Amino acid sequence: MKTIKNLSSCKKGFSVVEVLISLVILTILIVAVAPLMATSFTGIMASGNRSTDLYQAQRELENEISELNNETNGSSLFEITFSDGSDNVTIEINAQKLIQDTLIYYAPVSNTSHSE
Repeated sequence: MKTIKNLSSCKKGFSVVEVLISLVILTILIVAVAPLMATSFTGIMASGNRSTDLYQAQRELENEISELNNETNGSSLFEITFSDGSDNVTIEINAQKLIQDTLIYYAPVSNTSHSE
C-alpha cells in the first residue's frame, strides 16, 4: 500500500526537456508544410483566374453566336477578338448557318485563321 510519502514522490507531467523537444519537432513540421501551403494557394489563385478568363471567353462566344442567330441562312464571316491584357487575338471563321426545326448550328465552310 502506498503511503502519503510515496504518493508525493510520484511525479506526473512533462519535464522541460520533453516540452522543448516536442516544440522543436512541431516547429520543424510547420516549416516543412508552410511552402506547400503557399504553393497550393498560388495554384488555387491561378486556377480561379483561368476560370474567370474562360467564363469571359465563353460569354463573348455566346454573344457572337446570338448575333449570328439574327442573320438568315447562308455563309457568313464569324469574327471574335480576345484580349489578354496587352495582346489581342482575332479568330475568323467562315461558317454556314444551318437551321433545322428549332436547332440552329454552324458548319465551317473553310479553315480557321488566326491573326494578331
